[in-house]
Amino acid sequence: MEWTERQREIIVRSIELIAKNGIQDFTTKKLAKLMNLSEAAIYRHFEGKNDIMANIIDYLERESMAILLQSNQEVISSLE
Repeated sequence: MEWTERQREIIVRSIELIAKNGIQDFTTKKLAKLMNLSEAAIYRHFEGKNDIMANIIDYLERESMAILLQSNQEVISSLE
């Protein structure tokens, strides 16, 4: 899935919220408040909390792969 700029922002801000307060405290209401949006605005971009969580997993997987590919292309010694 390709994300819109707003979807990417929602994903990143969701990760920040989860990192700060834990996954058990993550709600779309708190996310909307953090982003100064209505909950309805969040639901225009994602079906709900589970959809956001699934996209967080996809986002982190892509970011991890990009970092791994970049590190494989860099020539560094094993001591570094």
